[in-house]
Amino acid sequence: MEEQYEVVQACGLPVYVPQTISSAAVRKKMMFDKHFEMKPSMGLPAELGRLAPRDGGESYSWVIEDEVLEAALIANASRRDSVTPQPSAAGRAS
Repeated sequence: MEEQYEVVQACGLPVYVPQTISSAAVRKKMMFDKHFEMKPSMGLPAELGRLAPRDGGESYSWVIEDEVLEAALIANASRRDSVTPQPSAAGRAS
């Protein structure tokens, strides 16, 4: 997991859900994004750079139980709240 955070961050992508977005809002969006899904699904990494196949390789979509998603969002927020914020480009002195 640590390596995934490092790679995503090195690419300049966000690694944490912003404090201004609740886990309930994330879960609701995932269930109602394109169509109604009682349980959201997503691709899960088997290892860095490779998704875990499902159904004999027919799919890469895994259904995620709400309790698991909530635990992951809580872990992400806890990690976010424990790191020292990096200065933003706008906040740096020239």
